[in-house]
Amino acid sequence: MREIETRSYEFGEWRLDAEERFLWFRQQPVDLPPKAVEVLRVLLEKNGEVVTKTEILDSVWKDAFVEESNLAHNIYVLRKVFRERGENYIHTVPRRGYRFTGEARGVLREFEELTFERRSVTSLSIEEIHDSTPDRAVQPRPGFKVRAAFAALLVIAVLAVGGFTVWFSGASAEEAGTSKIGSLAVLPLADPDRTDGDAEISLGLADSLISSLGRLNRFPVRPFGGIEKYGKDGTDALAAGRELGVDSVLEGTVLRADDRLRVSLRLLEVESGRQIWSGYFDSENGDLLALQHTISHNVARAILRDLDQKELRSLERKPTESSEAYALYLAGRERWLKRDWDADSLRYYRKAIEIDPDFALAHLGIADQAAISGQTDEAEKALNKALELDPELHEAHATRGFIRMFLKWDWRGAEASFRKAVELAPNSPKAHHWYGTFLSVAGRFDEALRELETASQLDPTAMIIKTDIAEVHYFKKDYRRAEQMLDAVLEADPSFMKARECLMRVRHKKGSSYARELISFYIDDAKRMSEEGVKGSVSTDELEALLASGDEKKMSERLVSNFKGKPGSPPNHYALAAIYTDLGRKREAVEALNGALRARSFMLPFAAVDPLFEGIRGEPGFRDVLAKIGLPSG
Repeated sequence: MREIETRSYEFGEWRLDAEERFLWFRQQPVDLPPKAVEVLRVLLEKNGEVVTKTEILDSVWKDAFVEESNLAHNIYVLRKVFRERGENYIHTVPRRGYRFTGEARGVLREFEELTFERRSVTSLSIEEIHDSTPDRAVQPRPGFKVRAAFAALLVIAVLAVGGFTVWFSGASAEEAGTSKIGSLAVLPLADPDRTDGDAEISLGLADSLISSLGRLNRFPVRPFGGIEKYGKDGTDALAAGRELGVDSVLEGTVLRADDRLRVSLRLLEVESGRQIWSGYFDSENGDLLALQHTISHNVARAILRDLDQKELRSLERKPTESSEAYALYLAGRERWLKRDWDADSLRYYRKAIEIDPDFALAHLGIADQAAISGQTDEAEKALNKALELDPELHEAHATRGFIRMFLKWDWRGAEASFRKAVELAPNSPKAHHWYGTFLSVAGRFDEALRELETASQLDPTAMIIKTDIAEVHYFKKDYRRAEQMLDAVLEADPSFMKARECLMRVRHKKGSSYARELISFYIDDAKRMSEEGVKGSVSTDELEALLASGDEKKMSERLVSNFKGKPGSPPNHYALAAIYTDLGRKREAVEALNGALRARSFMLPFAAVDPLFEGIRGEPGFRDVLAKIGLPSG
């Protein structure tokens, strides 16, 4: 005997799938919070009758005590969805509740027939998109009842969404959510066609996924800087996951043909190699913004089964409503991520803002680049606009902390900004890293190490964080430990010159000649630039001959001459102060620090804690300089 039950409701061009909690309009799914769908279901079940607020609350929130404001909010969400499409189906009955005013009809479904249809769809979908892993195909079986049939549609689904075709396979959202993802790496999407446009798409989509999933603060998501090097075809995703220290990795491919985009993604469990989830996203019009939004939303739903309303709103929030502005932002962002900090990057951001003046991320892009360039006024103007548009943009609070620390010397304000960034994004390595840098400059070394070690746990491949941890040990005068850590960094990446420069200072404090160590460093750096084809790299013959001579006086004179600069070029005041301190020329060292003060040198705050300046710490002029930037003299 066939069972019959109402499982969906139709009204006008709308259909509510009550079992799956999906609302459809003209065959397109409508994004709604699950509770809003439940509220609509209760109203449709009564079909024109008044439903009291108590009845709705008892039905939708039966296992929890909630205020009526929760119901009012979901009614508002439903009305907004209907109004956007020129309709209004929900009427308020004063002091009583609500009623549905449209003409709805329940659709009866026969379970046995439904089972057969779903078997067919499931098998076809597996053949089309799961052919590489036939062992994971879902095999229909006799007696397959409605619950299992619905689960099958969760395993393999095909949706048409606003010009997109979206295919899902692998585990259901509920099953994927039980995988207990503790950490995730989103690898740059493979780009077989190797065109510039697709490179921006590949990097941009990976970056946006990292940002969207990271905002949920459910688990650490490795930042782009940690995964950038894996952006090559043929990357072993599981090996990358092991190297990055994560338990799950998301990999994929992006293809483009004319205006059509296809993005394929797979979520893998690193330890077992098991595929947790996979999906294919086809866009007919090449709309990157809509594509990014659709992917982020569906990936999050696939791996997290218990998203709350705040998290759903975070996923629903689009950075801009303009696809053209978003494409321009991605072009600028791609250059920023590659450290290609030139005028082109700013040009893309500014064009994006011309199209959408309320695009917070584009304003932040300008602020970041201006801050790195030391353009305080432009950085602050762009940053203030970004935060006005999105007060919870944690990256903007981190950038504000950077500006206040290095460009404004506003230490109290800087700490407040870094604390806010950490509060908003506790899994952000950038927030912890920059806060740790602030604490090290402030001489709060134990606190600095805690923040930096947290940052390193969140981004274990970041050489700069490991180097900064070693530098704090150097500031603490634990030279042996600092040297061990820097040697480990350089063993992993011999070309990482920040670690090489820090090691130079450590070796000097352990007894080596400062001039000799510094010239050796400059030789190594020049050779690296030459090997990398960097423009402006110079011959090292003169420096190597000077080093071989062993004449330390000449080495020091050569360094002083170099730091003073050529006619028409500004001197390196901070470096001059360090070499003068080493030579015991205290008055000149203090004068050089005053020059760094006038020039607002980026490095000047480090003089408060760097052992290089021990020889002049007792000088009144040294204390005066640090007092002017609000730091103690140690």
